[in-house]
Amino acid sequence: FKEPGEILAAFSSWLKPGGKLVTWIPNTAGWIMQIQRWADREIYERHEPLTLDDLLQAHRVNRLQVLEAAYARFLDLSMVNVYRWPMEAYRRWIALASVVNVPFRWLEQIVGLALQSKWFGASTYVVAEKGSR
Repeated sequence: FKEPGEILAAFSSWLKPGGKLVTWIPNTAGWIMQIQRWADREIYERHEPLTLDDLLQAHRVNRLQVLEAAYARFLDLSMVNVYRWPMEAYRRWIALASVVNVPFRWLEQIVGLALQSKWFGASTYVVAEKGSR
């Protein structure tokens, strides 16, 4: 989105004071989008680079109090959109993504350690709350 603040304004207009909004987007400023450019340039070109700082600012401009924010899904190749590939190539990519993701899912689910990286996080998320007027 070129103007994420406008979209957040629309979503926050539906929230009551104290209501929470979860924003979860691809990390368009990170490494995953370089892979996306290689995988399907048309899908890549639909996205605007947006850092976590940009997303936080868009929430704050809309008077949303940020409760939590981070980069997530470390090296998660399943975030690369390859749905237009031939079926065999698609299946191989999904298999590769699954193998690459295993150690990082294990760290998160078993050990409780979620690796965060501006460059290698596949997603960006913000949990925010609408304050009272």
